[in-house]
Amino acid sequence: MMEGAAFNLSLGLNLVIQLAVIYIFRMKVVRKIQDEDAAKIRFTIISVLLTLVVAALGYYVLSKVFELFGVESFYGHAGIAFVLPFVVSVIVGFLSATLGRSVVGWKEIQW
Repeated sequence: MMEGAAFNLSLGLNLVIQLAVIYIFRMKVVRKIQDEDAAKIRFTIISVLLTLVVAALGYYVLSKVFELFGVESFYGHAGIAFVLPFVVSVIVGFLSATLGRSVVGWKEIQW
């Protein structure tokens, strides 16, 4: 039970962080604070780093928070429960980094 909640919360946390980073960099490009190419490069670096941090620590930290409140957790044989959230978070993070590059540099159609 707790494992599913921690998995969903860590995945949701990753998505919220990615959407916030996409929004921040898109607004920088729209307001001409940052050049599009520079924004894409910085966005990709920050997005990948945040993805790796959330993937590596998100599930573990959330499971420890649940244990603080007295909810027991089962990590599977040899802690295998940590692998799936890590892999899924990395895949979602890299997909959102790829899609975010398109959103950051989005140009309206000029007729």
